[in-house]
Amino acid sequence: MRSALKNSGCRTKKPRTLRLLWSLLLLLLCASSSALARAKDSAIDGKQTLSLTTVVFSGHRYAVAADFGLGTPVPLMVHGNARMFLALTHDIGEKLNGGPVKQMEAYGYSAKGKGAIHVPTMRLGTQRFSDLHDVPVFDFTPDGVGPV
Repeated sequence: MRSALKNSGCRTKKPRTLRLLWSLLLLLLCASSSALARAKDSAIDGKQTLSLTTVVFSGHRYAVAADFGLGTPVPLMVHGNARMFLALTHDIGEKLNGGPVKQMEAYGYSAKGKGAIHVPTMRLGTQRFSDLHDVPVFDFTPDGVGPV
């Protein structure tokens, strides 16, 4: 019987099958580890998660509740811009400034133009940001109504 198995080639197929299985296992491990690394590189690891609400303003935008120490949180529009990470409307800027914000240039959609103020503190969730200088203030609509 051994000579029949030996002559049939069964003994040589088993090592090939094992080598093939080990190669496939190694290939799968490498592929899954690189996929996990790519997923981790593209994921945003933050300290916390904040609830977003949708506001309709020139399309659908996202806003998060921001606390500027005014008694109630205000909707802060989440928007990417290479030059600004925070901008306020005149309504909020005037409350933080204790009065009108000085116009520096004609900018935005209201006659108040664009100014800048110092923001002592801003809280998003449990994260606190303080001593923010030259925060732009301008309106997104002619009547000044809209998200911060």
